[in-house]
Amino acid sequence: MEREREAKIQGLEGRSTNQDHYELAPVERASVSATALSMRAVWTLIVAVLIAAAGTSYAEERGRIDGAVLRPDGSPLQGAVVVAVRESQTRPTHLGHKVEVATARSDDKGRYSFGKLAAGTYLVFVDETGSVVGKGPSVDLATLIEIVRVARIKGTAGKVSVMANKASHLMLRQVATVRVRGVARSGDRVVQDARVRLIPVGTKRTWVEETTVGEPTLGLTNARGEFDAGLHRAGHYEIVCETPQVRARVGAVELRGSEQPKHLSVQLGQIAVKVKILYANGDVARSASVYAWSSRSRSTMVHETEGKNETYTVPYLQPGKWRFTAYVGLIQATRELELRTEMEEPVVIRLPRTGCVRVRVVRPNRQRVASARVLVEGVSGTPSLGFEANTSGEVRLRLPPRKWRVGIAHGSSPGFDGDPSTIAVRVGEELTVVLTTPK
Repeated sequence: MEREREAKIQGLEGRSTNQDHYELAPVERASVSATALSMRAVWTLIVAVLIAAAGTSYAEERGRIDGAVLRPDGSPLQGAVVVAVRESQTRPTHLGHKVEVATARSDDKGRYSFGKLAAGTYLVFVDETGSVVGKGPSVDLATLIEIVRVARIKGTAGKVSVMANKASHLMLRQVATVRVRGVARSGDRVVQDARVRLIPVGTKRTWVEETTVGEPTLGLTNARGEFDAGLHRAGHYEIVCETPQVRARVGAVELRGSEQPKHLSVQLGQIAVKVKILYANGDVARSASVYAWSSRSRSTMVHETEGKNETYTVPYLQPGKWRFTAYVGLIQATRELELRTEMEEPVVIRLPRTGCVRVRVVRPNRQRVASARVLVEGVSGTPSLGFEANTSGEVRLRLPPRKWRVGIAHGSSPGFDGDPSTIAVRVGEELTVVLTTPK
């Protein structure tokens, strides 16, 4: 019986046709024993089981996102391009790198779906610019940032967590928006190369302020003073006009959602005031910030770099009462003026008398540390300010008379690296503080 079965097997060799079937085929030389054939079949079965298990494990790690895109009135939006991207890819560390995206189109009921997604957190948004379609599975991060910025304004962007073997749901509903355009003037002259921004009342910044990477001309005035400030939701906004040296609040506006663009006429003042800032000993302060506030709640801020001028020009002011405040490091002084016309002579702001503090940064072996960051803050709650030591490891400061904490800054963070020293500054006196680095 055994010989008869062996005779049937001789002259045949095993050949795998798929993962689940094993086929015997004739060969020229019969040298395969029943035992060898059985072992080969067993190993083939084991490999097939492992492949199937790996496929099952891979599938278990996948999830899906289902949702719908709706118009502001709740009706479905058909044909919308919906994009999904892992949130971890959208950190703007390298704006030039590519980001892998998945796309889908909403059907006649506004529904969309993404399947076979790896577990994680995803940004899902509608691309109304057409920048993603037809560009393959990856998009420039700078382009993606601009698409998300617009989608967030329009309400068609959201965040959702995807888990293995589960469906996550995200509804995207448009909100009413309006495109803001206009022209900026100062009297009869147009204002060129200024940027007009709209900031929601009660907030400090908007999506427009966070980035203009994908649209660098957003709100920028051309040679005719015209600007396009982009899309905004309905609400109350402050109008801010910025130039390289000036940031001025120039008015307010209420926007109501509409398909028609809102046209703004931004009117800047025509008066320019020159400001000179003097220390108590009569020396000119050449590195300062000047702020001007008016009774109309408008404000202008000017920054000048050290050594450029002995005066600071504050342009685009309206007639009325203004309060000018000068900041030099941690010293400040204020002067109020009534403006009617352009002033020929500069406005002089005198800083209060101060004490001098020389800070020296050394290592434990007393070797001086060049370019160290020194942090100074008031004991009574004055905000901290950082200063960089010179090549000799020193910082020379003028400080108002009060108690201060002086220490070495912890990297670029606002905290101290170790315990700071507390000093009492008096008018006309000079103190020397030696700070030792921890290492």
